[in-house]
Amino acid sequence: MTKMFRWLCLGAVLAVSSQAKDIEIKSVWPQAPVKTDGTADEWGGHLQPLPDVPILLGVQNDGDFLYVCLKTSDPKMKAQIAHLGITVWVNGEGKDAKGFGARFPVGAGFHRTHGGGGVPTPAPSGEYSAPNARVDTSQVELIGPTEKDRFTVARADAYPIQAALGDDVGVMVIELRFPLKATPDHPLAIEPKAGGTIALGLETERPHVQRSTGSGGEGGAAGGHEGGGSPPEGAPGGTAPGGYGGMGRGGGRRGGMGRGMGGDRSDMPNPIKLWTRVKLAATPATPQPDK
Repeated sequence: MTKMFRWLCLGAVLAVSSQAKDIEIKSVWPQAPVKTDGTADEWGGHLQPLPDVPILLGVQNDGDFLYVCLKTSDPKMKAQIAHLGITVWVNGEGKDAKGFGARFPVGAGFHRTHGGGGVPTPAPSGEYSAPNARVDTSQVELIGPTEKDRFTVARADAYPIQAALGDDVGVMVIELRFPLKATPDHPLAIEPKAGGTIALGLETERPHVQRSTGSGGEGGAAGGHEGGGSPPEGAPGGTAPGGYGGMGRGGGRRGGMGRGMGGDRSDMPNPIKLWTRVKLAATPATPQPDK
């Protein structure tokens, strides 16, 4: 009986894992041009809930771009995204493999201290309200061609990638646009394979607090390189892929949010790490003229 019970439990776990891994999203061809403005006006009827995650996800594509929309009204999820951002991964081969992606917003970090020890902590989720008023949306972190290639740039310099964040009566709306095809000037692109099915991943970071080290403070030795100066020797962000302005020596990781942090926070939701399969929409058939 015990052995049979274990087999049943294992079967249930495998079934849940299979369901979680095989989330399928059908992209639709836009009826009107999609504006990446954080309003979700073009997403009516095109958003679907994700299992075990308080987020609605929608995908549209035309011949040049993939458009992604995320919506959440969950207070803790909104606070987590506001402080640490959310990364959207896109893989043209349909594999659960990180490579090309964008993190937006880049994250406001931990802006309060407690106990006089210089340990930053996130504000309670209840303090989060309108995203545009509380979140820095001026930058995007571009990732690729490998997961280690990360460059923080101004949104205008991320072209042809676009990102926007808005608030719809307490609902956080995030829109992202990714190019489908690479060009010499813009080498980062999805490049979907034949069949038009890609993998799209969502990931949030696990909340951390920083170990204070003397006068290092919030952006000291434990933090990463803050844009505006030369990155430390061997740090990423020194060389940018062609065509992406502002991704040179002033880029790199944001201070206070890099490696070397510890002390997980329990007042934030568990990090999201999931992949979906997205079937791209085919070019609509051109109506034949009446003879």
